[in-house]
Formats: sequence, C-alpha cells, structure tokens
Amino acid sequence: MSAPGASSAAVLEAARQASLAGHHQQAVDLCVSVLRQHPGEPHALAFLALALWRASAFAQAVDVLQQALKHFPAQEELSLALLDAWLALGQGEQAMQFAAGLPQALLARPAFRSRIEDRLVRLLNAGAFEQCEQELLPLMQAQPDWALARSLRLALRFHGSGGGVSAHALTQAGTAAERGAAWRRELADAMSSHRRHLLASVAQALAAAPADKRLLELQARLRFESGDRLGAADLPQLQRWLGSALHGPFPLRSAQDSGPAATVDILEPARLLDIPAPRCVGGALQLEGAIGPAITSDRYVAQARRATACAGSDVVLLETGDAWCDSLTHPLGELTGPYSDSWMALASVQQVLLRDAPVLHVEGTAWSLLGSTARFYGHWLLDYLLRLRALEHLPQVLPVQVLVEDDMPSSHYQALALLLGDRAPLRRVPRGQAVQVDRLVWAGPDVYFPHATRVGAPNLASVSPASVDGMARLRQRVLDALPAPTERRGGRLLVRRRSLTRRVQNEDALRDLLVAEWGFEELHPETLDFADQVRRFQGADVIVGAQGSAMSNAVFCAPGSVVVSLCSSFAANFPAWAHALEQLGVRHCFVVGEAQPGSHALPLQRDIRVEPDAVREALRLLGVEPTGHGR
Repeated sequence: MSAPGASSAAVLEAARQASLAGHHQQAVDLCVSVLRQHPGEPHALAFLALALWRASAFAQAVDVLQQALKHFPAQEELSLALLDAWLALGQGEQAMQFAAGLPQALLARPAFRSRIEDRLVRLLNAGAFEQCEQELLPLMQAQPDWALARSLRLALRFHGSGGGVSAHALTQAGTAAERGAAWRRELADAMSSHRRHLLASVAQALAAAPADKRLLELQARLRFESGDRLGAADLPQLQRWLGSALHGPFPLRSAQDSGPAATVDILEPARLLDIPAPRCVGGALQLEGAIGPAITSDRYVAQARRATACAGSDVVLLETGDAWCDSLTHPLGELTGPYSDSWMALASVQQVLLRDAPVLHVEGTAWSLLGSTARFYGHWLLDYLLRLRALEHLPQVLPVQVLVEDDMPSSHYQALALLLGDRAPLRRVPRGQAVQVDRLVWAGPDVYFPHATRVGAPNLASVSPASVDGMARLRQRVLDALPAPTERRGGRLLVRRRSLTRRVQNEDALRDLLVAEWGFEELHPETLDFADQVRRFQGADVIVGAQGSAMSNAVFCAPGSVVVSLCSSFAANFPAWAHALEQLGVRHCFVVGEAQPGSHALPLQRDIRVEPDAVREALRLLGVEPTGHGR
C-alpha cells in the first residue's frame, strides 16, 4: 500500500507512537487533523481505527475499522481489531461471520484462532448451545477441516440430543403407570439410536485427531450415558479432563425400586393430569406438546441410615453405594439436562459419577431440602416447600434438623421459619459440601421439575406441571401462619422484574398506562420479605407482571383475583401453571409479546415487547375496567 504525503506521514507516525504509549486521545486528535485536510485518507482511517480500538471505544472503532478495511482488505492488525471490537460489543454472531470471510491463512494465526475458540467454548460451557451453533456454522463452512469446529459441532449434537425426541412420538397409554413404562422404553430407544450415530461420528473424528481432548471426553460421556462400565483407565482419564477426583459410578435407585438401604412410603402414586389451552391475547403461544395429558411423579417420603446429600445437588448417596436422583429416574429422565448439579460429574438414567466433595457427619435425624434448583425462588416455592407436606405423614421424626442451601435469598429462610416455626432448626450447608446423616429423610417432588431439559427437547406438558393439591396446601399453611389481614382488599399491582432476563423492554410505557388509566401501583417483590410478598399478592384484586419467579407468588392470590402474565410465544410449562391457578379460583390470562432475538441465547429467557392494547384487552377480557386515575 502506498504511503501518505510526507507531512501527513509524520503526523500519523506521531499518532501511532502516541497510541502505542497509551495516549489514545492524542492519537485520535492527530488522525482527525489529517482527515480534516485529506478526507477519507486511507492510512489516517487505519491509524484512527486502531487508536479507537486501543482506547476501548469499540462502537466508534467498528465503523472506522470497516472503512479502513475497504482500502486494506484482510490486513492482519485491522482484521484482528474488528474481530475484537465486535466481541467486546457482544456481537458474537457478527464477529464469527466476519471471521468466516477471512483468508484461511489469516484465520489460522494463533491470535485469531484463540479469540474464536475462546468465544465458542465459553458459549458451550455456559449452556448457550443454540447461540454457539449459530456462530459456529459459518466457520465450519469456511474451514471444514478445522478440528475444533468438528469437536464443537459433535459436542453440540450431544447436548442438543433432546431434539431427537418428538412430543408426538411418546405413547398415549391409558394410565400413569402404563404411560411411564412406555415413555421410558421409547425415550431409551430414541436416545440410544442418537448416541450410536454420535459415537460413530466421534470415532471418525478421532481417527483424524486421536489426541483431541474434547472428542475423547465426549466419547466417554456418550459411553457412560449408554450404560457402559468404566474401564480401569477411564476414571483417571476423566479425572484429568474434569479437573476433580471422581467417585463411582453408582447405580440409581428410585421410589419404585428402592432396595434394602432405604425405607420408602409412597404417599400418592403418579397420576395423569389434563392441561387445557390457557387464555391468551396478543400473539400466539406455541402450545404443541405443552397442553394435553401430563404425568406427575410418585409423591413419597424416604428414610435411610448413613445416607449422604450434597448442597447444590439432587443426588442422595446410600450407604450401600446406590444413588438416588428423582429427575433422572422419572419416566422423562432421559431428557434431564444435569448441567447445574454441583456433585454430579456424569449422569445417565442408570448411573451417576460424583465429584469429590468434603463430607461432614451429622448425628441424629435430618430432613434434606438440598437441591440444584433450591436457590431459585420459583423452584423453591412450587417444588421444595411443597415437599414439606410429607412431614405430616412422619410426625415421629420431629423435631429434626433441616438441611438447606447456604446461598439462598433471605425470603427462602423466612418462608421456612413461617412454616416450621421452632420445631426444626435449619442447618445451612455451603454449595459443594456433602453431609452424611445418621438418619436422612427426604421427600420426592410432586412433579418432574428439572432445572433444564436437554437442548432441543420438545415442549411436554409433563415437564413441571404444577401441583394443584400441593399449591392449595401451601397457600393454606402460609396464610394460616400469618396474622389475619387488616387492610382492605382491592389493590391493583404491576409486578416489576429486576432480573436480567425475560424483561419487558417497554415496561416503562406499560407502567405509565397502568398507573395513569387503570389505577395500578408498582411492586418490586425482591425488596420485600416473604411475609410481605404474600400479603401483597393475597390482598390484590388484579396483578400484571412478566412471567417469572416473582409471579409464582400468585399461588397466594385470593379466589376471584385476576392475574395477567406477560410472556413470549415460547410456552414452556406456563399453561400448566396457569391451569393450577384457575383450579385455585384465580382468573388468568397470558399477554404474548414479541421476543427480542438478540437479548438472550435461550428462547425462554429472551426479553419481549408487549403491545399496550393487548394488555388492555386481557384486562377487559377478565372483567377489569380502567379507573381513570392512579392510586
């Protein structure tokens, strides 16, 4: 490329030296002075772009870098700066598309490759599989022989294995027991077929790259999920890959197959529910598979001597070396995604391999409310607290210690104190700490409610259908424990969401509408203790809010109340929750907004925009009229 004029060249060299010395604003000013005299001068654009990039002014740098690259296509430093800038701005898809268009020789350079690998592996490890695949595809098309791209693609096929299961493929048998047995067989067949094909692809990739750590680890995971026994060399190898000492594998037991080490009382066998289509306005909910027949779980209470539980995990390890994990032994266990369990290193519906964890011995009897999802308010309220009903069937075990997670919000502990009083002291256990108890007591969940299912798994009404009986009992027990309300009912609440996901992007406009025309009051549940949250929801006539954990408090609404949930078209388990509210006497309607694709990698967690007219329509549909003034 030809050099600029002598005087301009001297100024640009001074700009380059200033930028390298960290004086970025001085460098920018010098480059701008040249561009004022010579608009569009290519070298000035290039130096300005690099100065802005080094100054972390990425939004400005992107525009100037693109201009400079028109003059100096695929110039290494400019290309690397643009890739970096897009990544820094969170525009990963744009960055990967740009990288895919670079010459192969440039893309093979360590600086480029390390940034790309870093981005894709981070997405994979974070569980953002759909986003990872979107960004990986153009790179695979550009460089089909790239070993990392091959192994990542296979890893995505493994994590996304739920996509091989169709909601229509599962047998519609006549009873819960028949359906559960049929689903186990059909899911096992579908997943086994998927794993066989994937193992063949991994073997083919290993032939070209026999030392590829990611491929070898993936091969071991697939074999473990298939039920293969670990060889003598497998465990040390897995320990190196996973960075932890490992124990096991331990075969899985369940309430129906408990073995001699645990005493199990099945309080209510699994049964069939029918989830109807919910009311909704605005857009259309994707209801395929999310409504219709659903199967609950066996509701049970179990006891075992010298059993071990671990904070952040759904596993109970028995003295005999058998393990217990309800989400894996449920008929839909093949769809469980054990991505967030602190103790499980590898899992299948037949066996688990556990990470090394420090073990604390606890004397006497303890009730475990430990679990991988206990720290999430919606799971805590509509899963873990419902299990306390089982205590009513074991009055002889009180008083006991209650094992709980140490990292939960204060509202979780307040709820327990309200329900248990001083009958059972809490023992808070740090995440990753195992506790062996002389006699451990635990209860099964009312429904199949995993933290996540495998990526690509279809909507299924049996994934976390709400327990109407459990919710009704929880509402009654909590309200009985609180002083009788003295305030007049009749309030209208707009529940605001502080989370970084599932936000309503035009929530301020909705607030102005609902406060000014409909007499609503804003409510931030996260700022209130548990008792106050219950009182506010129980005392309101009308509630509007984005679907999320805070709206789980609608279980405490009085019969005849109105609840309007704002959500995207991705139905998930929302219809089952809405049906349970209706069964409790609460009138409910969804307002379906437009999901914002770039706001989150997972469809369920994306932000939405909601049409104000749709909210008006939902309120009127439920018999609510505007007041004309705020409260």
